[in-house]
Amino acid sequence: MALFCFIPEVSSYVEIPYVWTPARIVTGESYEGVVVLDEAAKTGQVVILSTSDPQVIQIPKSVHIPAHSNHGIFHIMPLKEGSSQIFALVNGKMISSSISVHSSERQPEMLSIVLPANTTKTENIIGYVISTDANGTPAAVKENLIVTLSATNMIEIEKTEIKIPAGAYSVKFHAKVGGSGKIFATAKNLSVAEQVITKVRDNITVRIAVAPNIILENSRAFFFVWLEKDGMPYKIPYVTYAYVSSSNLKSVRFNENPHIKHYGDALLRIPLIDGVGSGQLISYEPGVSAVTVSIDGFGSSSTDVFVGSVNIIQNIPMIDEDQVRGATPNIAMAWFYPSVTDSSAYGVIALYQTSPMTNGQQMPTKITPVPIDGRTVTLSSSGIRHPQILTLSETKALSNGISSTQATRFEVSGISQGNHTIFVSGPGLEQYNSTLVISPAFRDSYKIKVTQIPATLGSSGDIAMISIVDDSGSLVNAKKVIPSTKFTLISGNTHTEFSMPAQNTAIHSGVLEEDYRITVFANGFAPLEAVLLPSRAASSVTLDVPPLVHKSEPFPYTIHEIDSSGVPIRRLISASTSTTDGVSVVEGHVIIDEADVENIGVVTRVGADSRSVESFANVFNVEIITNGVTNKMGKQFQLDLVGDIDDFETMIDSPFPYEKISERSFLVTPDKSGSYDITIIATRDGYASTKNTMSLHVEKFVDILIKAVANDGDELNIEHQIHLGNTTKSIVTPFHEEIKPQFFHASFPPDVLVGGRGYRLNNILFADQIITDSKIERLFLGKSVEVTANYDRTVRVQVDNALGSGFYTYGAQVTLSVPPKDRVWFLIRDVFDRWEGIDSNSAQVTFIAENDISARAILREDHTFLMLIVGTAVSVTLYVNFVMRKGLDIRFYLSRQNLRNFIKMGWRPKTRSYP
Repeated sequence: MALFCFIPEVSSYVEIPYVWTPARIVTGESYEGVVVLDEAAKTGQVVILSTSDPQVIQIPKSVHIPAHSNHGIFHIMPLKEGSSQIFALVNGKMISSSISVHSSERQPEMLSIVLPANTTKTENIIGYVISTDANGTPAAVKENLIVTLSATNMIEIEKTEIKIPAGAYSVKFHAKVGGSGKIFATAKNLSVAEQVITKVRDNITVRIAVAPNIILENSRAFFFVWLEKDGMPYKIPYVTYAYVSSSNLKSVRFNENPHIKHYGDALLRIPLIDGVGSGQLISYEPGVSAVTVSIDGFGSSSTDVFVGSVNIIQNIPMIDEDQVRGATPNIAMAWFYPSVTDSSAYGVIALYQTSPMTNGQQMPTKITPVPIDGRTVTLSSSGIRHPQILTLSETKALSNGISSTQATRFEVSGISQGNHTIFVSGPGLEQYNSTLVISPAFRDSYKIKVTQIPATLGSSGDIAMISIVDDSGSLVNAKKVIPSTKFTLISGNTHTEFSMPAQNTAIHSGVLEEDYRITVFANGFAPLEAVLLPSRAASSVTLDVPPLVHKSEPFPYTIHEIDSSGVPIRRLISASTSTTDGVSVVEGHVIIDEADVENIGVVTRVGADSRSVESFANVFNVEIITNGVTNKMGKQFQLDLVGDIDDFETMIDSPFPYEKISERSFLVTPDKSGSYDITIIATRDGYASTKNTMSLHVEKFVDILIKAVANDGDELNIEHQIHLGNTTKSIVTPFHEEIKPQFFHASFPPDVLVGGRGYRLNNILFADQIITDSKIERLFLGKSVEVTANYDRTVRVQVDNALGSGFYTYGAQVTLSVPPKDRVWFLIRDVFDRWEGIDSNSAQVTFIAENDISARAILREDHTFLMLIVGTAVSVTLYVNFVMRKGLDIRFYLSRQNLRNFIKMGWRPKTRSYP
């Protein structure tokens, strides 16, 4: 349940009754406070007063509020510097106000650190440690104070122990900033100072390109290095150096003589002027080399260079081991670097033989570099100034290590901005095109910044720091960006010229007076005028009044002169005041005639201030009580109004649908997400209407229910992981949670063992979608959803001496059978006798798989075939003997039916059972 209490609208949102006192007062003066009741005292009322620290302020024990009044004014006497609270007991309720007492005498209580800027792009900075009082005003130390400086890892303090001399309050220090961090200052009996400094870098992209990038052996290519920012050429206002290296010196190096070994073979230092540099490299053996450039303070980049013929296989270049000699060129390729420039660039053209792919595609499979042969090519474009016809011949005498030339370099320049295409063609050559972007250069702009060093009126010493910052306010390396700039500082009738020191900040010293102004200017910079304000001097004025008063009753106010830190210096008893109509100032008090918001202003020699005061008629209070969740879309909640008077009427202004249950109760249903206000207006004759706005931030939530069920009717507790947005959670089904709409994916184990039972995943039911895989791919949950993983219980049937053992789905039909087994050829066999573990007498049994079964079939020996053979043999023998004794023809009798019937006679053998 949430509780909102509202009162008449005022600028400071004060809850009445309340006690008002000036927030800051000064020792040696007398002040007044006031208790403001929410309702008039019908017969007069005594309010009990107390203070949390009677040694700081002195107040009466009580204040009397006359009958039919809402105000009770009482006296306040500040005794010494400190803080205290004033308590008032009104109708059993304790109300309070905080008050700070300031003294004219300042004592050091803490340290502070002042830097020319809190963000820097340069390494060297200076700063000052200041000893101050509790309000941040500089306070001189009475004896030498040792300050210990420390910093986080990326910041190095030049001198970790510095001294504030007796009678002073500041000392300078030097630091080197290698990265973002904090600087700390500590001293005995003073609070620790902490200053955050952020090291920032320009978002500059380093580019390197080599043309041609597929080079002929023992030839020359050209590399180009440039800087870009926000897709535009970046021109730094100073010269820096780039270091270019090759990863494979057998293929690419920078020295023309391969027999001379020195560091320049693998590393070359080139200057960057206006952010652009170039050079050449020499190719030797076939191979691949990564050419890398590194520029201190900006970063690095690399590109691959190929020496020899190259096969292009699925867009991946590979050196062709079978080099082509004496190839005939069929294309002249062209490159233009820097590829993004504001004016001029270099063009490079090289000859190649390309072999088309056998599958009919246009991309070649083999690119073979070919030496230039004196032929001419034609260049055409719009918006670029370049040679129209170019002869591809050696422009420089071949040197040691270079046996042939493959490419020629020439200069181009832009005529108009935009993306331009240059076409290259020639006799026997396919047309080739390349692009060049002409764009305005990105140039940093800088400005002068003056940072005041806190100082008191009339003090002599360092009072300002002058620095150069960029548009973001970050300190820059002045020696680089403006290496020879002279600055002029004007203070009064004094003109001083200076250059920026190595610490990138110049110091201005002087005697700080009221309205101290300096002007700093230099060629290429806008002049900057700064006003340096003494910390202890009155720099402005402040007016303090009660924000809410009852109309027609007097109330107190205070006017103070304050310093630049907002600390009051002295109280002004009289000052020029200005008010709106209906407001009067009488004998140090203010009276407002009507219930309204009025303005009161004061003007003094050091400044002006104004405040708004609301006066009110007696009002009634109404509470808004909400029952139910108020921030969920689609969730209805009840809004009830409870007042301290009866018979008031209400109106509701709601962006959501609502149902009025009674005059004081509403059912509200948020039907959209976002931040909205519900406004309640309560009225009654004779009272000021009461208005309140209740702010709601409504969000859409969805329910997700994840469960796992088996086909045997059991709900399974399965542990697995789900992914909600960027969060991975381990859950156990069933799982239910209310979440915001977001992406969801999950996976279920294909096989699980729960309670000693095995289960196998059949499918996943996601809302009305059946998923046969074990994974739910990334889906957006925009509405409530139920996810059901359907598992089939697996029943294990393990039976010895029978067919049909294995795993079965729960509810499936299982058939077990026991076929006879031959033991001695086919004369003796093992046959079914009975089941052990299964209630059946049949050799083949069928049942429904519901529980795991472990059983075996009991077998017995069967001699039927053996006895049949033996019986048959005996019968035949006896019959033959009988026939022969009769003297009959045996062949005749053997063909008779009698013999067959005789043979059928036999006897049953005995059987036994065994497992």
